[in-house]
Amino acid sequence: MSEENKQVLYRPVKLKARAKWLEGQWAKVLVTNKWESKILDTQYEDGNYVACFLPRYEGKYNYVFQSNFGLQEHGTMDVEKGYFHGQIQVQGSEFLYQDGTFFHPFGTEELYLLEYPEEDFKFCIHDWVENGVNLVSFLALPSEQEELGDAYWEHLEEVISGLQEAHIQAELILFKEGNSPIISRLDWLKKALKHLSIYTNIWWNLGDAKQMISKKDFDSLVQEIVKDQDHRVLSVISKEQEDMENPAFTHIEWNAGDHYDMEIEALKVYHKPLIVRSYGYEGRDINSIMSEEVTRRMWDIVLKGAYLFVQDSLLKRLSLLATFVEKMKPVVPSQVLKDTLVLKQEEKNEQPSVFLRYFGYHTPSEMKLHLDAEEIYQVETLDTWHLDSSMDLYHGQDTIELQGDPYMALLVQKGEGMVLLKEAYDYDEENEEPVQKEVVVETHQLEHEKNPDFLNVLDFALPDVPAEKDLIDELKDSLSLNIEDLEEDETKSISLSDSLQLPSDLDLVDDELPDIVTQTHSFELDVDKEDSLEIPSIRFHS
Repeated sequence: MSEENKQVLYRPVKLKARAKWLEGQWAKVLVTNKWESKILDTQYEDGNYVACFLPRYEGKYNYVFQSNFGLQEHGTMDVEKGYFHGQIQVQGSEFLYQDGTFFHPFGTEELYLLEYPEEDFKFCIHDWVENGVNLVSFLALPSEQEELGDAYWEHLEEVISGLQEAHIQAELILFKEGNSPIISRLDWLKKALKHLSIYTNIWWNLGDAKQMISKKDFDSLVQEIVKDQDHRVLSVISKEQEDMENPAFTHIEWNAGDHYDMEIEALKVYHKPLIVRSYGYEGRDINSIMSEEVTRRMWDIVLKGAYLFVQDSLLKRLSLLATFVEKMKPVVPSQVLKDTLVLKQEEKNEQPSVFLRYFGYHTPSEMKLHLDAEEIYQVETLDTWHLDSSMDLYHGQDTIELQGDPYMALLVQKGEGMVLLKEAYDYDEENEEPVQKEVVVETHQLEHEKNPDFLNVLDFALPDVPAEKDLIDELKDSLSLNIEDLEEDETKSISLSDSLQLPSDLDLVDDELPDIVTQTHSFELDVDKEDSLEIPSIRFHS
């Protein structure tokens, strides 16, 4: 069997030797087999010197503890084959697992993940897995961390192990402006490299290090990570040329703005994977942009051959794109078709067997498909914003109607293929909608399971959204509609502005309120459903 074939993945192991700890003592472990020899550092845990080891080859390993106090325990071990793909490596501008499997990162930043209660952590993992997130970036040390006790290391390992079980990469950020732990980062790093060496999903990120420490300390951290860590992924959040060219950094991560597209093209000269951490955000301040535009940029970044992070509020929008990439991997931008993702082996084909075309702002009303006349193609028309789709079969010079709506995409597959919307959202077209469309007024039914009779007062909150933020901050959080005198088949109409209780120092009239507030809305009892009340759900728009 060749050496290459022997690089399969096995479960990590911990080697232990019991001994009393004394100041100045040290112990190391030499592990060897036919293809590999490595010296491991140890840490002291519960009366044992412990070394963590991630085997890379099959067959028996020999190990021997060596120390400065006479510890010489030795033996052999058999390793169990694992189920992970191994550590991430970089090849050109792509990420690959150690076993050669293609990896396309879809990241998110959850800075204070280590401070989350267990239930919140489990909820986050579920949410990330559901929506295609496979890389999570978080601070390695909370600001208030004063010592590296056993509880801290145990919790850190639980978090990283939990992410690994969910096949999510864990990017540990060492520096973040405003985050200043008392502990030396270098001291922490030396211990972390021992504790975390058995995990295959570790990424290192120096974060904002250059703004917080000297160049000498910066270089020391880089050297510590690179030393004996051949398959670790390392980066720094920076656009400095010195960092881009540094061979120690396996890829480039940076915070972009409105000109992210030009920056991507400019950075391709370094022939490293490019990860755009931010590219505008949906929010409530003056610098935020519409969520539709953030979503469009997500697609555009991938179409330009880069990778991305996504903010929590738009995770649902990521699932469609992430599902296609995962199901069809390896996927790359086409070299001949505009704004199109194709299978890597077909990147130069003018008529690929599978392709996903994204239209962004400018979707034509119709598009002529130039397909093989002797083959049948499954064509799925996707509304990437409303998350809706339709599907039909085509061949030859067929024309498909697209209606001209923005943010549409077209998935074409030779023969019968997957239904992308259903794969991404486990969506059954006949029974449910994956995501509710953004409309101004919709009818919803409120079920009162514990109160079969009508409630006398119906309360609902006014949403707080960017378009009307300043105004709504001045309004009372809720309004009440008295319906106890409403008779069967009777409709009562009200003006929301009449029912709002305004502060005495706020002088407003109806025409100064948003149109949606000053509209009159009808509330009607449904005699066929004695435990329900039909009301409109009101949503603000900019």
